[in-house]
Amino acid sequence: MRCVCSFFLLFHFFINQALFAQLYEDAQDGNLTANPAWLGTTDQFQVNSKKQIQLAQTTAAASYLSLYQTIPLTDTIELTCWIRQNLAGSSANYSRLYLKANQSDLGMALDGLYLQLGESGSQDAIRVMQLQNGQSTELAAGPAAQLANPFQLFFRCRLTTDSLWVETKSTPGGPYMLCISAAVSVGDLPYSGFYCTYSASNASNFYLDDWYWGPLRSSGPEKLLITEIMADPDPAFNLPAVEYIEVYNPSNTVIQLNGYKLCDGSGCATLPSYWLFGQHYALLVGTSNSVLFNSNNVLELPAFPSFANAGDAVLIQNANAQKVDSVYYTSAWYHDELAVDGGFSLERMQLHDPCSDQSNWRASPGPLGGTPGAANAANSVQPDLCAPSLKSIQVRDSSFIDFYFSEALDTLSLQNVSLTFTPPLLESTRVIFKPDLQLQQAQFRIQTSVSIPFSQPIEIQLNALADCWQNDTLLIGQAIRYEQAHLGSVLLNELLFNPVTDGADFIELINPGEHFYALRNCGLHNSTDSVFFDSTWVLGPHELLALGPDISELSWYYPCHDPLQLKQVAIPAMNNDSGQVVLFCNTEVIDALSYHADWQLPLLRDQNGVSLERIRLDAPTQDPFNWQSAAQACRFATPGNANSQAQNQAAHGTLSLSTEELSPDQDAYHDFLECQYELLGSGLIGTAFIADLNGQPIRELFSNELLGTSGSFKWDGCTNSKLIALPGIYILSFSAFSTDGSVFFHQKKAFSLALKP
Repeated sequence: MRCVCSFFLLFHFFINQALFAQLYEDAQDGNLTANPAWLGTTDQFQVNSKKQIQLAQTTAAASYLSLYQTIPLTDTIELTCWIRQNLAGSSANYSRLYLKANQSDLGMALDGLYLQLGESGSQDAIRVMQLQNGQSTELAAGPAAQLANPFQLFFRCRLTTDSLWVETKSTPGGPYMLCISAAVSVGDLPYSGFYCTYSASNASNFYLDDWYWGPLRSSGPEKLLITEIMADPDPAFNLPAVEYIEVYNPSNTVIQLNGYKLCDGSGCATLPSYWLFGQHYALLVGTSNSVLFNSNNVLELPAFPSFANAGDAVLIQNANAQKVDSVYYTSAWYHDELAVDGGFSLERMQLHDPCSDQSNWRASPGPLGGTPGAANAANSVQPDLCAPSLKSIQVRDSSFIDFYFSEALDTLSLQNVSLTFTPPLLESTRVIFKPDLQLQQAQFRIQTSVSIPFSQPIEIQLNALADCWQNDTLLIGQAIRYEQAHLGSVLLNELLFNPVTDGADFIELINPGEHFYALRNCGLHNSTDSVFFDSTWVLGPHELLALGPDISELSWYYPCHDPLQLKQVAIPAMNNDSGQVVLFCNTEVIDALSYHADWQLPLLRDQNGVSLERIRLDAPTQDPFNWQSAAQACRFATPGNANSQAQNQAAHGTLSLSTEELSPDQDAYHDFLECQYELLGSGLIGTAFIADLNGQPIRELFSNELLGTSGSFKWDGCTNSKLIALPGIYILSFSAFSTDGSVFFHQKKAFSLALKP
């Protein structure tokens, strides 16, 4: 039994050796008796509202806090802390910072090494004191009067078997300045701590924070990652309806966060004292919000930034105001339409991504909609093995070209990439943006030495381009400098203004020419309301664009659609009987149409869900005979696809008049107008009417009549009111079409009508 007990005693001893090799205190837990467990007069101190250890007495006395630790002085040890004395030192009011002591009761220690902080007179200096057999001897002193007034200083002490270096600074971000170096002789004494003597009037004027005692810490750059962003907590899903930011220490060393800053695009908040251990998380929230989270690693930040729902900057700076990590997120980073509405956090997936961008973030898939203060639900440990791709190339103006990639690229690779232009284009300079500082999500920009021509596609080849994981590839893309749309460059091509039940309207545009047009500052108007297009929309030669509030319904209902040419956007309301549609860019009308339900094919029993299609691009938009109901074979609409009733300029027949002057006065000379036609098709439906120069019909000759391949008809000069028309110029309008849309013929002929006096 004695051997078993001895074993457990030894086991307990070695475990404690490991536990106390490094000691940290930031007082965030509000507890002096655990993590770490202070010894001494702990009841005479408190953790104040700023999470600092503060003396809390009312009468004169001496108080102390000490810690047990064991690290052989064969290694360099380090003690860092922050001390504030809100008083002028004297023989009755001073403190001591013990690096070593032979017992936990620092006031009774016989051997040790400490810094004396405060003394009588006005020359108070930091003094290195060695304690042997109860007698203190000064070994070295810092600058005179450094502590003559109330002070708050950060201390960093490095100790070996025979040397001590003492450095101080006044702010978290300031540089440490060496104030003392001394030769010392001290053994492996097991205690360190803080001791203060005070009068009644100063019984609450001693403060301690940011304590570290352990092996010498690395002085290299500290890395901190932004790993989770709750920018839009409302409406709440399963988490508190407050914003938060999560950070992670990916290293194996501890980081003191005192003086670090969390910033957005408009301001910063300072982080409190907190020791963030390697491979641990910290959750940053606003004042009074920590109680909402069941976690012991939540830090409250006064003036916590307010992050924009749709996109914002998140920046972490160290105490020296140097950027440690940054993220410029947008709503597209969620990759989830449901999460964009709120209640879900953005989570970083691969913590070791060399340059994290949109491809490395997504909405949290966790059951709560986020994982505040813990490992991300979206966490991935798989490295990227896929080469990057080229999303798009955009010409910004006459000489700038921006490149958009599927993921962040290695900046050195971009610097060295070889570019080939077809046709040749001279590059003058290139600008490379770091992944976290991309310009409008572009990471690479070139400037040309000559102006880029409009509407000329330029093929660009990028050779040996690598992402941040060094997956390299060859990429080829096309750059086009788009022209601004103008009168006649883009036309109205199809309208659905009377949709089926629960359906939606749509309006289709077409580029009839060979140029490339941008739809910046363009939109639609209905004489009452206006809707503007996305500034990135463009139309290439003969391209179509169908716009509507529900493109999924269009895709499902109409088989003759093109999903690549559909854009979901609100459009101005269109009445079922008649209305107006105006296409505009800036303040210029590009095209306009006043439509009427009577333009639909009269043979239709139900016009619901039937669109009006433009027949010819070279005919006037406002011509009623240039519009026709879409073919039944396409379920009466072709959103984003070629019109079922479209006809080119090739004629599908001929029309001729017997005379160019009509004189209906019964003198046997040109008393009537005879019209002859020949058609390239049989079984066609025809319509003919006479109109005045204002386009107003005055006589309907026939409507939707079955025609032969050739024939004739005549007009006797009478109007629909059976009166002789007034003298003047008139227009014959004749149309013939097949019911399947394969043949369409439309022509107008002008003639005059004269009466003898």
